[in-house]
Amino acid sequence: MGHVKRLRWVWAVALIGAVLPLKAQTTDWQTVKGIAPGTSISVAVLNHRGKRACDLLTVTDSELTCNLERGRLSKMVVLRRDDIREIRMEYHERHHMLAGALIGGASGLAIGFLASRGSSDPETRAVTPVFGAIVGSALGAGVGRAIHEHGPILYRRQ
Repeated sequence: MGHVKRLRWVWAVALIGAVLPLKAQTTDWQTVKGIAPGTSISVAVLNHRGKRACDLLTVTDSELTCNLERGRLSKMVVLRRDDIREIRMEYHERHHMLAGALIGGASGLAIGFLASRGSSDPETRAVTPVFGAIVGSALGAGVGRAIHEHGPILYRRQ
């Protein structure tokens, strides 16, 4: 009987997870006009591959203006509403990097501690966990940056 109840919860969570993203997909331009300036978005343009990640500046009835940043260069881009296929909210990569660094650092510290337990040298017992934490943090931050999560769809052209 307990397995049936757990299975119901799994189905309920799966159904909610499947329905919520559908609600976020909208064809209403008013949703885009309600986005706060400075919000990180990505814009997919008709007849172009990929998405442009930028920070929103302004939205009118006919166009969207955003700031594209590539390293130290910054460029203001104006996109016509008719040319836009999709707009998504974007999350900054640094949040994933921080989480990855924390998880990697803790894992590296634990592995370093376990690896140094068999040593009788006090320096090895002290340095190995620290070295493991540093290497683990760097690797975790790299993995966190590579795992980029897109936000909800704010606008999709019909």
